[in-house]
Amino acid sequence: MKLLCFLFAIFFSTHTAKAQMPDLLKQYYSYVNQAEMQVVESDYVLASLLYDSAFNYLTQPFGRDLYNRAVCASLLRDYKTADTLLTFLVAKAYPIDSLTIRAVFQEFFESDRGKQLIRFADTNPEHYDVKLRHLVDSILVVDQHFRKMEGGYDVYGDTIKKIDRSNVDLIEQLIAKHGFPSQALIGVYPDFDYWSIRIMIIHNQVGGWGEENQYLNFTDILYQAIYKGALDVRLASQLVAGSLGNDIYGDWLTGIERHGLELENQDAIDSTLSDWGFIKPSDQMERDIDSIRAGIGLCSLQDTRTKTVYGMHDNRFKMTDPTGRRILLWSNKNQYEEAVSNMIPTE
Repeated sequence: MKLLCFLFAIFFSTHTAKAQMPDLLKQYYSYVNQAEMQVVESDYVLASLLYDSAFNYLTQPFGRDLYNRAVCASLLRDYKTADTLLTFLVAKAYPIDSLTIRAVFQEFFESDRGKQLIRFADTNPEHYDVKLRHLVDSILVVDQHFRKMEGGYDVYGDTIKKIDRSNVDLIEQLIAKHGFPSQALIGVYPDFDYWSIRIMIIHNQVGGWGEENQYLNFTDILYQAIYKGALDVRLASQLVAGSLGNDIYGDWLTGIERHGLELENQDAIDSTLSDWGFIKPSDQMERDIDSIRAGIGLCSLQDTRTKTVYGMHDNRFKMTDPTGRRILLWSNKNQYEEAVSNMIPTE
């Protein structure tokens, strides 16, 4: 806990956002969060109303929110609304197969409107900049080529670094010419994660592989995109943290973890594993983090925890992007016991 307090003391003093998020965008995120909390309560009628209120504040709502609203509509058998929303996503490059395999949409796709959407998808609708999408995706292909070859960084390290820098130069040029590659501009990906551009940003984060890994600090580019509504802050917060080298929005606290005691008999580790839980900050730390999060439209840590736990049991909705699942092993029994005692349980 002493280390945790120290790290947060550092990032509170290094918050570098220079502008402010527009009130309209804050209202959007506020309504979406309220909608998601109603989803947790299984009140899909109220959740739908709150999503619709959110959509009034943003010309191009984010894909995952449209998706979740479509799930609500499907559960309520409001197939007209589900059709409208899913048709929009398909036209923005969302794979129809990724929808038809979802059990929550099964009855919808058995309806006349659902069958009509499948036929619509066969026409290859493209309501986005197809050439730019292909170019951005091709950058990812080049990025991954040598990384996936046998030997990877050890053999092709210099080549990978040159490619990374060339890719960053190209990305800068594309953003200067077209703007940030938003979902409105180049369409959506199955997990609504901006993956093609996101991996380039990750390669340029603080603490990456190799010397001088941060060829370009994307912080200002990310903030500009966030404030313009071109980049979903719920995904961007982790990218900002990586670019700054400081987890200023407390994303680390939204991941679930287990603790184990490292014993001489490695087979005995499993017997010491704790239940899943979250890192527990002090009350003051949580208030400070929530204040910073609110300034950029992020919901509170507690709301995020609630939605993360919900997502562990119900995958029909796409609501949270926690930092993942971690298993931490301790060699010192006292430290292990302290870590376990300072967890917020998931149940």
